Parts: sequence; C-alpha cells; structure tokens
Amino acid sequence: MKNTIGKAAIDIGNDSIKSLFESPSNQILIPNLVAEIGINRNVKEYEKDVLDGIHIEITSGALKRKHGVYAVGNLAKQQHNYSELAIHSKKCENDQSLILLLTSLAINAVQSGIFSSNEEIIEAKYYLSTGLPILEATLDERKQFRDKLQKNTHEIRFLQTPLLQGKTVRITFEKVFVNLEGLASFINLSKNNEELIQQEMMIIDIGGLTTDVAVIQKATVNNTMSTGYSEGVSPYLDRIINRVRSEIGYPIKTRKDIVEIIINNNPTDKNHVYVYGNRTCVSHIVEEELMKLARKQYYYMLDIWNQVPSLRIAYFVGGGAIVLKDYLEAIINKEDKNFPIRFLRTNDSIWSMAESYFSILETWLNTLHKENINNVG
Repeated sequence: MKNTIGKAAIDIGNDSIKSLFESPSNQILIPNLVAEIGINRNVKEYEKDVLDGIHIEITSGALKRKHGVYAVGNLAKQQHNYSELAIHSKKCENDQSLILLLTSLAINAVQSGIFSSNEEIIEAKYYLSTGLPILEATLDERKQFRDKLQKNTHEIRFLQTPLLQGKTVRITFEKVFVNLEGLASFINLSKNNEELIQQEMMIIDIGGLTTDVAVIQKATVNNTMSTGYSEGVSPYLDRIINRVRSEIGYPIKTRKDIVEIIINNNPTDKNHVYVYGNRTCVSHIVEEELMKLARKQYYYMLDIWNQVPSLRIAYFVGGGAIVLKDYLEAIINKEDKNFPIRFLRTNDSIWSMAESYFSILETWLNTLHKENINNVG
C-alpha cells in the first residue's frame, strides 16, 4: 500500500491558478473561472485535453457552500453563468479560489499515480506551499486559511471529464504553508543571484485585484514599509472588454482572452481583434485604460522610494507587470529619472510565485530530512 505524501506549490492568481507538483517542471495552469452546472452536461464528444473539460462535484468543509457541482477553467468559459473573481474579493475568503486549488490537486492526484487507491477513490495527502497578498497576510488570516485546508477533508469527484470520469479523490494535507507573497518573490529572485541578497530592493507584484509592494532590507521584509493596495489590472481589463464590445462590437469573453490580445508576441495581432474576419485595432482603448493604472503604479513606486531612499532597484513581477510593462516604461522614461527597474521574462513572471512557493517547501523538507537523520543517529 502506497503512503506517499505529494508536494505541491500553488499560486492562487486572480487570472489563473498556477500549480507545481513534485518538481518545477510539472506544471498545471487553470484559468480562474467557475460556473455552476448540472450533473449531466450533455456531452456530444469529449474534449481532447483534461483541462478543457473539467466537470467536478466537490464536497469540502473549507467551502462556505460545502457541496457543489461545477465546470472549472476552460469548460466554465463555455457556460453563460461563469464567474471571474469579483473586485475586492479576498483569496483567503473566496470559495472560487479554493475550488480551483483543490481541483488542480485532484487532477495531479489521478495523473501522478503515486497515491493509494481503494476501488475508485484515491487517497491523496500533500505538503502544500501557497501564499496570500500582503493585504490579507496578517498572522490570523494566514492561520485561518491554513486551518481551512489542513483541518478538513476535501473530496472531488470527476463527472463528465475526459480521461478522469468516475474518479474520486479524497485530499488531506500533512502540512500547509501560507507564505507572504512579497517575501516569496524575493526568495525566487535571489535564489540564483547572490548579489541581490545583499541589495535593498522593492518588489512590486501586480496582480488582478491587488498590488503588493515588498521592501527588502538585509534579506528580510520590512514590515513597516511593505504594503498593499486594492488595485490591480482586472477592473481595467473589464473596462477594455466593455469598451471593445460597445465601440467595436466585438465580444471578448474573459480577462485572460484580452490579456492574450494585449501581450501577443505577434506584432500583427497584438492589440487587434478580428471582427467578422477583419483585423481591427483596439490599441487606442487598451492604451487609454492601461495608462491610467500604469500611472498609479508609478506613483506607488515613487512614494515608497521617497520614503526609503536607500533602495537600489525595483522589480515588477506578476501577471499584471507583463500587461503594464510597455506603459510603465513609457511613463518612467518620460519622467527621465533613470530608475533602475527590472521586469522578468513573460514565462518567468507568470510562474515566479509558484516557483517561490516550491523553493520554500523544498527548503523545509530538506531541513526536516536532516533533522530526522540526526535524530536517528
């Protein structure tokens, strides 16, 4: 009988849930979309990819609604009643974030084959490393979030899901780490760069609904100067979607869809949509809306730098930083203050937080392993 404990690092993003299992190369990304749906979704033909047809029944004491049937991710996008995270919602209190987190774990539990199973039930136990924004990261809030996961059993049954139909996963947690997002960002940035450990820096993590500013001094988060803002890219993306629909007559379904249009590497398609097959530019709408947020982010950075003048460098990270990069650089270059700012590459920025959580988990497990060896000795 298997008694393996899995390793998971999960970044609960407002745009998507990014999960790493066992190693940084084993990734699952699911758009943060959920829709209530019936037990039978009238399948004509199953999707080719599991992630395109996630249809689950979930029962968990961690949820406000203890039981429900949902379409998740790409399948939710096809429903009329899908929901994205609402503005001002908190990750630590939101059922949707937990549904996505538990779903990604359940998919891994089935696909990995490392857990014990009894007929159709897979018993999966995990070490989990995740995190919360600074605005939600008081010790009490982190403890409450950890307890919701660690003190409950979570059962996910795959309904009409390709390749997984009929499988049930019962999830428990051996240990849950709820990290401070700012410190986690620093750990990931500095793990392959010894020079950064010695520098005083600011890390600005721009998310969908919040912005975290972590001030790092002597390789430690400055609790007084580090702060968070209830400001992210999601409301601006929503306005772009609404304006494109009303001014151009083109429906964009989700925030993820408009992000892909904004950051498209193909210059022909970047900031363009195809209205009845005709290429149509939306850059005037995108620029007008995103410049508003970029100016706010610039002033957040400037305000902190004025209060902590010894800072040497600022890193913009997170999905929002990718969306705002061109606009932030335009504003900063216009101000001509020669700020030493850095942006990560697109893929690195998307996965930086999950990789940070994984590094923290690995460090703890290595320490635990050494202690066990010493105790045996």
